[in-house]
Amino acid sequence: MPLESTIVASIVRMAERNGWYATKLHGGPMQKAGLPDLLMLKDGKAVFLEVKRPGKGKASDATPLQQRRMEEIQRRGGCKCFVVHDVAEAESALVNGWTFCPPPSPKSAREFAVNPAPYGCERRTERRCRAT
Repeated sequence: MPLESTIVASIVRMAERNGWYATKLHGGPMQKAGLPDLLMLKDGKAVFLEVKRPGKGKASDATPLQQRRMEEIQRRGGCKCFVVHDVAEAESALVNGWTFCPPPSPKSAREFAVNPAPYGCERRTERRCRAT
């Protein structure tokens, strides 16, 4: 069974080949505990990936703290978070799993506040957006 670090390195290489900016989030004293392993950015999209080893058992599941942190990121930031076990799952998450809400241009900010529908947003208070 491959090490998590090997899987992370393979996912980063795949993502960068496909035009994503991929960075590993290293834990430290100034970082919140439980953040996902990878942050992926491309064309206004942000996706967080928590990488786990394939198989069954505790090592292949996100911890309760990681699950809570991913739910918080999705709720507050509108970014998608996924637990992945290999490159294929990561690629599927990057291709199919993101949402995008383009920011309003400065001259249309007032229009956005009144009617967010043309920007693909369902509710202006949380700026939740439909998948594109």
